[in-house]
Amino acid sequence: MFHRFYARVHAYAARRVGSASADDVAAEVFTVAWRRFDEMPDDPLPWLLATARLTCQNELRGRRRADGVAARSASELAILQQRGEATEVDPALVRALSRLSDADRELILLVAWEDLSRRQVAEALGTSTTNIALRLFRARRRITHLLAEDTAPIERRDMTTDVKEASDEA
Repeated sequence: MFHRFYARVHAYAARRVGSASADDVAAEVFTVAWRRFDEMPDDPLPWLLATARLTCQNELRGRRRADGVAARSASELAILQQRGEATEVDPALVRALSRLSDADRELILLVAWEDLSRRQVAEALGTSTTNIALRLFRARRRITHLLAEDTAPIERRDMTTDVKEASDEA
């Protein structure tokens, strides 16, 4: 089923959320399909595309939320700077934070801004310290990658991202 329908699900997602997110959407669709394999109809394509539609809607909703978080983060930083509680904050950091998932952003902010220990974060999120350590490691790796990507020279950046950003601004 994966080999037969992946290209169609991916193309569907790419038309709705862009090629940068289409891989993630297609992966999520087939993950759901694997989990619900016993419920799969004889012709799985409509079911897969319906799942892709919902996954794309979630992706777009997440983007809108991230845009709002970026604006709120910038205003929170401005308030902290006015109070003298924060020094200059790199705009690239604000952009990288806004591009993280809600879960990664919350985790990093609890540790960095709220100055909580891993144990305290685990208690706040209702999970184990080991889980928090692993999630924090991954979140830090993601934000490091986003920061490096943001500061990469233009000629080394993915030009499809630049084109997508330009079309979003238009």
